[in-house]
Amino acid sequence: MFPPVNSTLYKKNKDMKKIIILLILVTAFSSCIKKGSDLNLKNYFKNYNSCFVLYNLQTDITKRYNNNQCEVQLTPCSTFLIANALIGLETGILKKPTQTLKWDRTKYPIKTWNRNLTLKEAIAASDEPKFKEIAKKIGSKRMKEYLNKFSYGNKDITGGISKFWLGSTLKISANEQVKFLRKVLLDKKILSKNNLNVMQDILEVKKTCNGILYGKTGTEEGLVLGWFVGFFKTNNGKTYIFATNIKAKNNASGQVAKEITINILKDQKII
Repeated sequence: MFPPVNSTLYKKNKDMKKIIILLILVTAFSSCIKKGSDLNLKNYFKNYNSCFVLYNLQTDITKRYNNNQCEVQLTPCSTFLIANALIGLETGILKKPTQTLKWDRTKYPIKTWNRNLTLKEAIAASDEPKFKEIAKKIGSKRMKEYLNKFSYGNKDITGGISKFWLGSTLKISANEQVKFLRKVLLDKKILSKNNLNVMQDILEVKKTCNGILYGKTGTEEGLVLGWFVGFFKTNNGKTYIFATNIKAKNNASGQVAKEITINILKDQKII
């Protein structure tokens, strides 16, 4: 005669087999995911504590320099004007790239701000006063709703509706900058096609033989932090999203971050 079957033990063994099979499947699936690789870009960032993220929209592969820094949330500075403009467009406060944003007649230290500018010109000039007014018109409630939709950094606007992105409560990492732009470019529920086209128009930096570069700089007061974030669309339909930040005691500006980024993209045979 066979010994009696212990139903409890049998059930445990059966459950254990299920767990083992599940782990095998998960491991096999994970091995199929296309992982990114680390980039050796020390020569580009000799004088800075910095990071760089490059994401290929078609292959879903991400490459990074300085992984730890890519996770650190920092003030977005004027790179937030991308989100600010998009929310203005989606709420109807802004209409088109050629829309005139009026100067409030206050004398500002940056001469470009002391005149009327189109939306496209205001983005290029990082015109804080004009975008502060746009943020006020959007209001805290709608601003918060859209930052949640965008999954924009820590989404914290408690620093004040006209300044939360300027060395204040809103923080975002380089990885999160890329995720934000990826969501904007792919999620049709977030942004209308027309406003996506407007966004590309106002962010266009330059055309190359290989495609078009779009981006926005950002600089923290005191030149201690510089950002350049954006994307490059190739003539053959590929899209690369990137984010660069540099930190130092001085000379860490968005313009420097932009120049470094362009050199990296050139050497990576992208632009």
